[in-house]
Amino acid sequence: MITLMELAKLAKVSKGAVSRVLNWGDAEKSISERTKKRILKLAAKLNYKPNINARRLATGSKENIGVVYQADDFFRSGPIMTIFNGVVESAARLGYCVSIGSKINGRDASEIKIIEDRAVDGIVIVPPVEKNITDKIIHWKIPFVIANSAENSDYDSIMCDDENGAAQAIKFLLELGHKRIAHISYESIHKSVVIRRNIYKKYMT
Repeated sequence: MITLMELAKLAKVSKGAVSRVLNWGDAEKSISERTKKRILKLAAKLNYKPNINARRLATGSKENIGVVYQADDFFRSGPIMTIFNGVVESAARLGYCVSIGSKINGRDASEIKIIEDRAVDGIVIVPPVEKNITDKIIHWKIPFVIANSAENSDYDSIMCDDENGAAQAIKFLLELGHKRIAHISYESIHKSVVIRRNIYKKYMT
């Protein structure tokens, strides 16, 4: 298997130039387009595979995103799985892996290895989770965002307006003249599920 140094010699550039082109592509502005094309063409022709561990050591990146959840019904929730699939797809496009950390069945926050081992570059928290989990992530200074948050937060959050969305859906059906409207749900501690169910009851009872 060809090494980075050998590829650099064949391309008649420095090892650093090859590394920057392969890692940053079009974002690398210090190298001419002609040189970039020569490096990329050689890398493809020789089937060059970068040493991932060396790259991670050099960049300080673990190339890994964590998803942390607590609810037992994580994999049975359609909306939550939509979020999870979105994280996986986006991470893959950027060359990142995704690791899952769960706190179920009474496990302590310290047992979530991706947090305790600081094995990720950032974390997507899928609420609800206990405060000690967030505290642990903050303690280790791991960047994080809360996805599908149903309430205002002091942290970076992606919020869905479940109340307004559910109300609009029911109003639309009522305005069409429908009277027998069903709401299909399940028992869950997720606030978004509870909010949508309560809105249904408000308009239909």
